[in-house]
Amino acid sequence: MSKEYEEAAIEEILDNFKFELVYAYMNLVGWTYGGKSGTPTREDLRETARDLLEKVERKNGSRLFTGGFEASFSTIEFEGNDVLSLRFIPLEYEVNL
Repeated sequence: MSKEYEEAAIEEILDNFKFELVYAYMNLVGWTYGGKSGTPTREDLRETARDLLEKVERKNGSRLFTGGFEASFSTIEFEGNDVLSLRFIPLEYEVNL
Protein backbone atom coordinates (compact mmCIF):
# COMPACT_ATOMS: atom_id res chain seq x y z
CA MET A 1 0.00 0.00 0.00
CA SER A 2 1.53 3.33 -1.05
CA LYS A 3 1.90 6.25 1.35
CA GLU A 4 -0.47 8.36 -0.79
CA TYR A 5 -3.10 5.61 -0.73
CA GLU A 6 -2.77 5.26 3.06
CA GLU A 7 -3.17 9.01 3.54
CA ALA A 8 -6.27 9.03 1.33
CA ALA A 9 -7.71 6.07 3.27
CA ILE A 10 -7.12 7.85 6.59
CA GLU A 11 -8.80 11.01 5.28
CA GLU A 12 -11.79 8.98 4.08
CA ILE A 13 -12.18 7.42 7.52
CA LEU A 14 -11.85 10.77 9.28
CA ASP A 15 -14.28 12.49 6.89
CA ASN A 16 -16.94 9.82 7.34
CA PHE A 17 -16.57 8.87 11.01
CA LYS A 18 -19.36 10.28 13.20
CA PHE A 19 -17.23 12.32 15.62
CA GLU A 20 -20.33 14.32 16.58
CA LEU A 21 -21.86 11.14 18.06
CA VAL A 22 -18.64 10.36 19.95
CA TYR A 23 -18.59 13.93 21.28
CA ALA A 24 -22.27 13.75 22.30
CA TYR A 25 -21.71 10.48 24.19
CA MET A 26 -18.56 11.73 25.89
CA ASN A 27 -20.27 14.97 26.87
CA LEU A 28 -23.28 13.05 28.23
CA VAL A 29 -21.16 10.83 30.50
CA GLY A 30 -18.58 13.50 31.40
CA TRP A 31 -15.68 11.72 29.70
CA THR A 32 -12.43 13.72 29.76
CA TYR A 33 -8.89 13.11 28.52
CA GLY A 34 -5.84 13.00 30.75
CA GLY A 35 -7.20 14.97 33.67
CA LYS A 36 -8.17 17.92 31.45
CA SER A 37 -11.43 19.60 32.32
CA GLY A 38 -14.31 19.24 29.91
CA THR A 39 -15.09 16.92 27.06
CA PRO A 40 -12.51 16.82 24.29
CA THR A 41 -13.52 18.92 21.28
CA ARG A 42 -14.46 17.33 17.98
CA GLU A 43 -11.08 18.52 16.67
CA ASP A 44 -9.31 16.81 19.61
CA LEU A 45 -11.20 13.59 18.87
CA ARG A 46 -10.31 13.78 15.19
CA GLU A 47 -6.62 14.33 15.97
CA THR A 48 -6.60 11.43 18.45
CA ALA A 49 -8.14 9.20 15.78
CA ARG A 50 -5.67 10.41 13.12
CA ASP A 51 -2.74 9.67 15.43
CA LEU A 52 -3.94 6.10 16.01
CA LEU A 53 -4.63 5.48 12.32
CA GLU A 54 -1.16 6.72 11.37
CA LYS A 55 0.61 4.72 14.09
CA VAL A 56 -1.13 1.34 13.94
CA GLU A 57 1.33 -1.22 12.60
CA ARG A 58 0.60 -2.35 9.04
CA LYS A 59 0.53 -6.02 10.02
CA ASN A 60 -2.46 -8.36 10.08
CA GLY A 61 -4.23 -8.21 13.43
CA SER A 62 -2.54 -5.02 14.68
CA ARG A 63 -4.57 -2.74 16.97
CA LEU A 64 -3.98 0.45 18.96
CA PHE A 65 -6.29 1.92 21.60
CA THR A 66 -6.66 5.23 23.39
CA GLY A 67 -9.46 7.44 24.64
CA GLY A 68 -12.19 4.99 23.63
CA PHE A 69 -10.87 4.71 20.07
CA GLU A 70 -9.45 1.60 18.44
CA ALA A 71 -7.54 1.68 15.16
CA SER A 72 -6.90 -1.68 13.55
CA PHE A 73 -5.23 -3.12 10.49
CA SER A 74 -6.08 -6.50 9.02
CA THR A 75 -5.71 -8.45 5.83
CA ILE A 76 -8.62 -10.36 4.37
CA GLU A 77 -6.69 -13.38 3.16
CA PHE A 78 -9.14 -14.78 0.62
CA GLU A 79 -9.67 -11.35 -0.98
CA GLY A 80 -6.11 -10.08 -0.61
CA ASN A 81 -7.39 -6.77 0.73
CA ASP A 82 -5.91 -4.73 3.55
CA VAL A 83 -8.42 -3.06 5.88
CA LEU A 84 -7.74 -0.03 8.06
CA SER A 85 -10.55 0.72 10.51
CA LEU A 86 -11.51 3.03 13.34
CA ARG A 87 -13.96 2.26 16.15
CA PHE A 88 -15.18 4.06 19.23
CA ILE A 89 -15.77 1.56 22.02
CA PRO A 90 -17.34 3.16 25.10
CA LEU A 91 -18.07 -0.10 26.93
CA GLU A 92 -16.44 -3.47 26.99
CA TYR A 93 -16.34 -6.42 29.34
CA GLU A 94 -13.81 -9.22 29.34
CA VAL A 95 -13.24 -12.38 31.30
CA ASN A 96 -9.84 -14.04 31.34
CA LEU A 97 -10.06 -17.77 30.71
